Amino acid sequence: MQQHQLLTLKASAGSGKTFALTLRYLSLLFYGAKASEILALTFTKKAAGEMQERITKALEEIAKEKEKSIYFIKLQEQYHLNKESLLSQTQKIYEDFLSSTPKITTIDAFFNSIVKKFCWYVGLSNHYEIKAQDTEKIDETFLNLLSQTTYEALLRFYTMQKRNSFDFLNIMSNYDFDLKKQEVSFVIIKDILQLAQSIKEDILKHPQASDRAKNAIKTTSIQELLENPKWLIDGDEYLYFKKLKLNHQANFDSLKEKIKIYFDIQEKYILNIIADFVPLYKKARFLVNQKNFSLDFSDITLKAYEILTQQIHKDFFYFRLDDKISHILIDEFQDTNQIQYQILLPLIEEIKSGEGRIEQRSLFFVGDSKQSIYGFRGSDSTIFDIVSQYTQDENLTHNYRSQSRIIDFNNQTFQSIFQNYIPQLCPKEDKEGYIRIYEPLENISEMQEMVLHSIELLLQKNINPNDIAILCYKNDDLEDLKSFLSSRLKHITFITETNLKLTKRKQPQILIQCLLYTKSNNPLYKKNITKLLGLDYESELEIPAFETNLTLCAYIYKLMQHFKICDIFAQQFLEASFLYDDLETFLEEIEKIQLDPIKENINGITLMTIHKSKGLEFDHIIICDRFGKKAPNIQPFIFDTNKIWYRQSKREFFDSTFDRILQKEKNRLAQEEKNVLYVAFTRAKKSLFVIQKNKDSAFEILNLQPSEIGNLQPSTSNTSYNTSLILPFEQKDYGKQEGFLVQKEITNHQDILFGEAMHFALEYTFGFCFTQKALREKLLNLYGFSLETASIETILSRIENLKQEETFLQILQSKKSYCEIAFLQELHLYRIDMLLKGDKEIIILDYKSGAQKIEHQTQVQQYLNFAKNFFYDKTIKGYLVYLWDKVHIQEVNLI
Repeated sequence: MQQHQLLTLKASAGSGKTFALTLRYLSLLFYGAKASEILALTFTKKAAGEMQERITKALEEIAKEKEKSIYFIKLQEQYHLNKESLLSQTQKIYEDFLSSTPKITTIDAFFNSIVKKFCWYVGLSNHYEIKAQDTEKIDETFLNLLSQTTYEALLRFYTMQKRNSFDFLNIMSNYDFDLKKQEVSFVIIKDILQLAQSIKEDILKHPQASDRAKNAIKTTSIQELLENPKWLIDGDEYLYFKKLKLNHQANFDSLKEKIKIYFDIQEKYILNIIADFVPLYKKARFLVNQKNFSLDFSDITLKAYEILTQQIHKDFFYFRLDDKISHILIDEFQDTNQIQYQILLPLIEEIKSGEGRIEQRSLFFVGDSKQSIYGFRGSDSTIFDIVSQYTQDENLTHNYRSQSRIIDFNNQTFQSIFQNYIPQLCPKEDKEGYIRIYEPLENISEMQEMVLHSIELLLQKNINPNDIAILCYKNDDLEDLKSFLSSRLKHITFITETNLKLTKRKQPQILIQCLLYTKSNNPLYKKNITKLLGLDYESELEIPAFETNLTLCAYIYKLMQHFKICDIFAQQFLEASFLYDDLETFLEEIEKIQLDPIKENINGITLMTIHKSKGLEFDHIIICDRFGKKAPNIQPFIFDTNKIWYRQSKREFFDSTFDRILQKEKNRLAQEEKNVLYVAFTRAKKSLFVIQKNKDSAFEILNLQPSEIGNLQPSTSNTSYNTSLILPFEQKDYGKQEGFLVQKEITNHQDILFGEAMHFALEYTFGFCFTQKALREKLLNLYGFSLETASIETILSRIENLKQEETFLQILQSKKSYCEIAFLQELHLYRIDMLLKGDKEIIILDYKSGAQKIEHQTQVQQYLNFAKNFFYDKTIKGYLVYLWDKVHIQEVNLI
């Protein structure tokens, strides 16, 4: 069915599009195409890697299994390749593919390869590297390029727009709009106010005019006139004018036309200002990039656009590309933006316009408009509809990802949401899958508790945490939720992007602290290294000197040898330093350098935004509503295909074209909100939990009713997750204490930070013997930007009270203290705040800052049971220490 030369494949979530892409690629090889003639594009490195791996394994499978291979069977069924042809060609095609360099890559990498080959045509050296823009440096350079006149114009513009960043200039510089200055005159404002005043005077003279009628028209300024324009929109039919029979409709219509012209003039005025700024901002980007020998992918896209649309003849382009592109396959085509499409269009047009069969040239676009969620990056799903006009359309009808109940539920949920929705079919005849839609909740605290409840339900069914994902709308929501869950489920690791960032890893952190110490000789950095290495606070630490004959990378290697650190993250950190000679520059840029993520297995529950979840799947999904209100759209401009529109309040009432554009933009945003929901709900394979709130819910459009469908099945996998194991060890990587219990009443970020800072202070007071002065400096350094000074003083005061509390001092007497002791039990990691070791007894202390709760005792009893099994020859005691304004200490008995 997929043998059409020009084909658009509409692939809903879980419908097997990767298999379809692999099969299409294989068919082209068996039709006689060389791998170098086939351009296969995706939007992520992961997807490109998976596609190449799939194709390689598929060829290997066909070579080994022949007729038994599913690919062998489907190539015959869908592409009408005969059995003899497949058998005779397989080995040679497999060997040729392995020895070739296939063009299976990301769309960004393809554009980069074009720019590298033709860099001289756009004034670039091919020695540039790819890294994120240094926006601070670009902004600074931009300001330095401004004359006094343009600087004052910029200030006026920012005051008028109430903006405080250059984000819009960065966005504007990524578009190829020709901003030409136009003549502007605001004389029309005087005409508008005079005409409005004449209408008002007639009303004031009218004997039957009510006060409402007389006060309807305000003519002090154009802004006041347009503040409430209903009288003008309705004209003679306005409620308070109707009985006056003014017969002024011609004047009303004339006034409306003049106001339309005023809005046009205002737009020209704003765009004239921007026409001064955007070229300077582009120049600033160029100068910074030139100095750094770097480009980011948006720069590369613009340069590729310039090359393919303005600079290079297509025959020379193919000559330099080493081979003609005869076949194009593009995955996730709904995520393409206009400029990317314009870059690819000459290649597409050539294939489309030439005669021939699929063996000679072909196009294959795969995507799903329902999964278009990157409009904020400029992606335009209407392009997918455009290519459908000159290609054959086909749909993948089955869902191979989710169990049947989840497929049925999603069909029912989204059938009324999407126009022309095609219900997905389940390839298996079963009734499996579990859906839980909770009653709408009142606040963030209740939502967090329900997430916790859902996790506990899954864990009770022996579900491996690795198979669970929690999806939220915003990164801030994720961090708040992670803090809450970490405090309640100390034995579970919660994985977010922050966990995975290279500079947040332990060994690179040690190296960074060493470099900072080398630069400043500040002893605090030395103490941080001591802490990260898990040494005692008073340990003498020798840090090798940065000798003048050493390069930066050689010095980092010396540090790695000295401290015996060489994990894969430290190695990648070392590799990143190769391009830098200057220590200070490297420290400034290490956070910005785009490094390929290192594949590793991290056990735990994944937390991510819905946007980040696209393209992924998990056995069990918990979807959480927005914690806050929906963010308003404050973009001052609407980017249409060939025009920039300037948003102005009430403009839509006077300009029908702008009204249409505005409605189109609103419809696009509303559609994207639906798409985000579809992406979230279709990540689940076996179970789906939906946690919604009763006001401002993102799920409101779905009209979800509280329900429970199916049964949550226990896991039957033979995982070691529940294997009993006791292994005590001192916590080496103290870092940020996320295990500090956040009470149910803590619902905002400030309270969470307060608890985190309190626990941090306790650790440094009793673990590292910090003085109050040193502790204050440390707290101000770490939390001064996020906590009020009064909150930090409260923490210091409560710790001083604790240090003078008589019962607490008696407990400490003649015992050695250990802070942040971790232990593994049943492969769950627990943390004990403080363990005191005496000659005959072991005492466990657990700090709390909130109200007393029964589960606090349960938690300490768990610690006591661990200690009893390990310190079997000593008396075991436990205490809860409530750090209120007056310290309260409660003994917990061993049961």
